Amino acid sequence: MSLRDRKILTFDVVGTLIDFEAGLIAYFRPIVAAAGLDIDDATILTSFATAEDEQHHLTPGIPFTAMLPAIYRTMAAKHGLPADDKHVEGLRLSMEFWPAFPDSIEGMKALRKRFRLVALTNADNWALAHFARTLEEHNRNVARWRRIEEARQQVRDAAAASGVAVPEGAVPAQVAASRMSALFGRMS
Repeated sequence: MSLRDRKILTFDVVGTLIDFEAGLIAYFRPIVAAAGLDIDDATILTSFATAEDEQHHLTPGIPFTAMLPAIYRTMAAKHGLPADDKHVEGLRLSMEFWPAFPDSIEGMKALRKRFRLVALTNADNWALAHFARTLEEHNRNVARWRRIEEARQQVRDAAAASGVAVPEGAVPAQVAASRMSALFGRMS
């Protein structure tokens, strides 16, 4: 049966819409540095995956969010990381800041034209609420970026029509300021 024959598409939220790897790295890097350790990102992610797999076997059926303290303790013991309550609970709390993948919103919009989408997660409602907020914020940021890019293009078009060169990556305010400076000289 091909994908074209499917009407419903299911997917996990964490790892599909939410970039948990980036979130983990952002959480662990400062802890590793403060501990004076030299642990690279790949090792952090591999260690997390191993500890998570172990925890799934020890406590099947509990939410991912509830597993995080035990996962952190396992990693702390293996790598010599601090294992106080602040750091242990901090891993779970860091979920609030795990970013969305850049293409999450656009991908979901494209897929929902063809499929009924069903998001699944073994995280709890607390985490899911934060992930929803992350995706909403991401969507607002993408819309803001598109408006900026549209304004940049309008400035480039207007500048090209008047024979003014626009530096690559310049935002409209920068272009306007440099253009005014070129036309009127520095005001000092």
